[in-house]
Amino acid sequence: MKRKYQVITNFEARSVLLIATLTLGAAGHALARGTAMPTTSEQKLSGQFAKTDRDGSNALHAEEAKSLSVSSARFIPLDANRDGALSADAFMSATKGSKPPAR
Repeated sequence: MKRKYQVITNFEARSVLLIATLTLGAAGHALARGTAMPTTSEQKLSGQFAKTDRDGSNALHAEEAKSLSVSSARFIPLDANRDGALSADAFMSATKGSKPPAR
């Protein structure tokens, strides 16, 4: 009789561990879906931004943007806060075709 009780106890313990594992796995999956990993194109754009930002200011000035064939007429509307430079976020938004972030 004692052996039968141990089998049920082991079964219950394994069931609890299985349910906990599945729950944690599902929660991890849900969290991972909420945080976007950079895509290859985003990584390339980020690298292109870093190469073009010659002075290391983490912003592209009009002169630096010219090396990307960005004309003054195109640069001015992209510079949302009119500080004469595009931040990395504004650059990424502009190259994706969306509106630059407001500051």
